[in-house]
Amino acid sequence: MLASRLAMIAREIDAAKLVFVWERTGPAASTPADRAWARALGEACRTEGIEVRAQLILHDDGVRWFAPDDYA
Repeated sequence: MLASRLAMIAREIDAAKLVFVWERTGPAASTPADRAWARALGEACRTEGIEVRAQLILHDDGVRWFAPDDYA
């Protein structure tokens, strides 16, 4: 349902791609929960035809790019 809403918004504003930032406390290393959420969001977006440019983790020490291989 979230991805279908995102697809609707993306079409409305003519967005080419989306970027997601996962903000949480803790270190830069991804957790199993991080990977599960990123995987689920990526799959849902693909199903809706939304292109995800990037997912990022905003953690205690900065920002880390969350590569698709990290959560595939």
